[in-house]
Amino acid sequence: MQLFLHFFSFFRKKSVTLHPNLFQLVMKSVHLLLFGCWIGLVACTSSPTTVERRRAERRVQDSISLLQFERSVAYSDSLLQKLLPQVDTLLASFVYEKRANYMDKGYYIPRSLTIGRHIQHCFLQPCIRDDGQVMVRSYYFGSRPIKHTSVRVTSGEVSSLFTGSLHLFQADGQYEIMTLDEEPSLSLLRCVDAFSDAKIVVTLEGNAKYKYVLPPSEAKAMISGYRLAVLIKDIQRLERETKQASLQVQKYKKRLQKSF
Repeated sequence: MQLFLHFFSFFRKKSVTLHPNLFQLVMKSVHLLLFGCWIGLVACTSSPTTVERRRAERRVQDSISLLQFERSVAYSDSLLQKLLPQVDTLLASFVYEKRANYMDKGYYIPRSLTIGRHIQHCFLQPCIRDDGQVMVRSYYFGSRPIKHTSVRVTSGEVSSLFTGSLHLFQADGQYEIMTLDEEPSLSLLRCVDAFSDAKIVVTLEGNAKYKYVLPPSEAKAMISGYRLAVLIKDIQRLERETKQASLQVQKYKKRLQKSF
């Protein structure tokens, strides 16, 4: 406004004759220009519509979710790369047994605890299935049956009792195989692991009792079986989590591509 006033003052001083409506026309033009600038400014700075705002918020949320799942995939993969070599190292001391006629899955058994190495000998045998499930067998051989359905593991004043199912047969003596399910098998292996630095006494209990000291070499083999089972389960869990996270990564990538 001051600029235009100076402009007209200049022409008055120079005695220039102006059209009587020129000033009004100029002022209207200025008003229209200022109004147009104001409308443009409002249009540029006005808030987005509700739909646009929601789309923007969803893009932000999807971007955060995508980043979280990508990190989850990377973390799980890094753990897998550390665990897989440990499994390979442990498996070197195991043999794999699978009888196709009646076994859907095979078992990893410590090489030092196979039946062929323990003929006419009482021992505990951990069997680790392909999916990490654990089964512990208690083998008994003697001149007379004791029909044992439980195994007691004792170290010092601490003892734990584990009960399973029994199978009897004869072959140059009395053989018994008592099998523990998954939970008692894991618990028994945990006990052996906890007592590994001390003397471990195994007591077979049924109609009669039979007691023997668990040799350190057999305790070590059982602990290896326990650790193998834990590793296999951890690896399978990580593989499931990686697969699920990878599917989510693909999902959020597609959603973000469609949102732009």
